[in-house]
Amino acid sequence: MRAASRQSHCSDAVCLKAAFNLIELLVVIAIIAILAALLFPALSSAKAQARKAGCLNNIKQMQVAWHIYADDFDDLIVTNSWAPGDMNSPSDATNQVELEQGLLYPYCKSPGIFKCPADTARNPKSLVLSVRSYSMNTYMSGYDTAAVLENVVGIYTVVRKRSQIAAPPPARAIVFADESPNTIDDTNFGITPSMLEGANHSPINHWNNYPTDRHKNGAGFSFADGHVVIMKWTGQLLKSLEVQAIPGNYTADLDGADLNDLRMVQAAIALPPGQN
Repeated sequence: MRAASRQSHCSDAVCLKAAFNLIELLVVIAIIAILAALLFPALSSAKAQARKAGCLNNIKQMQVAWHIYADDFDDLIVTNSWAPGDMNSPSDATNQVELEQGLLYPYCKSPGIFKCPADTARNPKSLVLSVRSYSMNTYMSGYDTAAVLENVVGIYTVVRKRSQIAAPPPARAIVFADESPNTIDDTNFGITPSMLEGANHSPINHWNNYPTDRHKNGAGFSFADGHVVIMKWTGQLLKSLEVQAIPGNYTADLDGADLNDLRMVQAAIALPPGQN
C-alpha cells in the first residue's frame, strides 16, 4: 500500500510539474508576442527609412551622372530619351540591357541605380517587376507639354543647356522624378505647367504623369543644382492612386491639398521667363 501511495504521489508531482511547465511556456509565448507587436512597427519603419535613403542615393547618382554628361558635351543636357525601353512592355520592362545602352549608363554603371528600392510590386501595366522607376522632367531637353497638350506656345522653355535653366532656377528645377508605376512608360516625366502666369489659358488643375507615393506619402526628386529630396504630399490622392494600381494618366481636376501637391510639382517643372 505504501509503495502504491508513493507511486500515486510521484505521478501527481509529475503531472503538477508538467502543468507548471505548460503555464510557463504559455507565459513566454505571450511575452514574445507582446515584444513582437512592439518591435515590428519599429522594424517596418526602419526598413522604410532604408528604402527611402536608397532611393535618394539612386537619384543622387543619376543627378551626378547628368552633370558629368553635360561637362563632357559642352554644357548640353542629356536628351529626355536618356534610356530606351517602355515600361508598358513586359520585354522592355525587364530588359536590363536596354538600361546599359542608355546615354547615362557610362556615368553610373550599375543597373540597380535606376530602380527605387521601394518599387517592389509588379508594374500594373506590364505586370512584371520593372527595371526602372525614374523619369526626367519633360522641360529638360524633352518637349513642351503646354504646346503639345494645350496649344500654348512660346510661354515655357525647354532647356537644352544647364546655363539656360532659369525659370525655375537650378535649386528649384526638377530633373529626375520617382514616377508612379501607374504612369511610367518612357523616360519622360510629362507634367503640364500650371498656366497661372503668362498664358492666356485656364489653369491646369490635373496631373498627366504623376509621382509615386512609395515613401510614406512622398516621392524622391533631384534638382538641377544637384540636391535631392523626398517631396511630401499633403493630399491623399497620390496615395489612393498607388493603392488602386490603375494604369494610365490622371486627368480629373483637383482641389484642396491635392491641388497644392500638383502646384508644388508644377512650379518645379517650368515657369514663364521671369517667374522664378
